[in-house]
Amino acid sequence: MSTHSLDETAEQASAFSFAKLDASLTAPPVFLSAGCDGTLTLVARGDHIPARYRRAMHAFRFSQYWRLGFLDAHQVDIDVYCDELVGYPPDREFHTIVLDRHSGRAAAYVYLAIPDPDSAGAPFALEKEYDLTVGETIGKGLERARVWEAKRLVRRVGMPWSSMARNSPWWAMLGMSQAIGALHKRGHLDAFVADGAPDGSPRIFELLGFDVHRLDVKPRVTNVDGRYGPMWRQRTVPVPYICENREGQGEHLRGVEEFLQGNQGLSVRETLAAWRQA
Repeated sequence: MSTHSLDETAEQASAFSFAKLDASLTAPPVFLSAGCDGTLTLVARGDHIPARYRRAMHAFRFSQYWRLGFLDAHQVDIDVYCDELVGYPPDREFHTIVLDRHSGRAAAYVYLAIPDPDSAGAPFALEKEYDLTVGETIGKGLERARVWEAKRLVRRVGMPWSSMARNSPWWAMLGMSQAIGALHKRGHLDAFVADGAPDGSPRIFELLGFDVHRLDVKPRVTNVDGRYGPMWRQRTVPVPYICENREGQGEHLRGVEEFLQGNQGLSVRETLAAWRQA
């Protein structure tokens, strides 16, 4: 695809309206919360979301990566784009989307999925991007069938700075944390893996009450040759990590939700860090 075509695709994906998403679900959402910042945060399992909305969420994520300069245009064609719109089997994934209630447009998005442990090759994206093995190198002793993977946190590029822009990534992570808590309570999740800038997503999860263990492993050098090559050439080197729930975390997350519902000007990171030190 040409740069012009990718720009047009990104514009269309960013403009897609999710205003009727909550009314289109085939089962109640795992989490639904509105904030005075104009957001609506919704979390649902993939098979409870109509396919066109699932594709639109993946398209939104892909388009934000393009706008951030994380994609190599020479390695993205229509087949690659279509492949990016396909996630895991819908019953093995949870989508968290933060909406602008006025326009219906996505403000932030994050994805949680569990690979098929019986599939050939390396089922975890983390195992493809780093020299590690889930259940051995990271999360030693854990059963792979109960380890999920979190990824693709994005905020809409170009949003005017506002309480919505400030809060939306935190809403996304909070929503996904609620899904993680529900899975853990039912015995379907022991931990989840992810990667990110050392002071980025792993720090967010710590402030949301998770026990986070970072692994001192560098990304594979071959990552820079793929379609996401520009992302792996960023100055900040990401780290893989694993998160586990803590006792009493549900009460903490309810407090975070109440704070976000009314927050219009405070730094979320500084506020939650102060809570942690109290």
